[in-house]
Amino acid sequence: MQYRIVFVAAIVVTIVGCKSDTQANRGADTAGAARKDAAAASAPVGGPVSWAMTVLGIGPLRTGMSIAEAKRALNGDFKADTAIGCHEVLLPGAPGKVLATIVDGRIERFDTKDTAIRSELGARVGDTEARVESLYVGRVSVQPHKYLEKGHYLVVTPAAPSDSNKRLIFETDGARVIEYRAGSLPTVSFVEHCG
Repeated sequence: MQYRIVFVAAIVVTIVGCKSDTQANRGADTAGAARKDAAAASAPVGGPVSWAMTVLGIGPLRTGMSIAEAKRALNGDFKADTAIGCHEVLLPGAPGKVLATIVDGRIERFDTKDTAIRSELGARVGDTEARVESLYVGRVSVQPHKYLEKGHYLVVTPAAPSDSNKRLIFETDGARVIEYRAGSLPTVSFVEHCG
């Protein structure tokens, strides 16, 4: 009988010990992952830049950036000269033609008609309306185009509530995307860029 009690006690100690080791390993894994994330977040920028357009921006540029911040992000190669009023600047370094709209010293939107510039989900100029709607399922509202009788604006609302004042807007001829833009409301909704 005593042998059985000792045997059962040994099994219990082994199980408890294994469980403690597993919990310790999980804790170490979690701590390691947290350190890795923190290191990645604080790592200097300098790797390859994604030029996919998102509701937040394109390349190293974000809506809401000041002219000074944009110049730093592009190593001084941002050619905006004035912080007064509304004007557009061609972005250097992008793989295609992209215009940044600046309002009172801050970037408010990005526009392209270039097939080389894709959205973060892969939509681009030349895509069908159906493709855009399939990429942004449940987030697209279709509005009539101001100038093209059969055209539309496919307005994509961001998934994240924190980005609720941003939009991605694809202009179509009624069948295919002819240009698109991303940025902050109300500027991104202006048909004539500056209002």
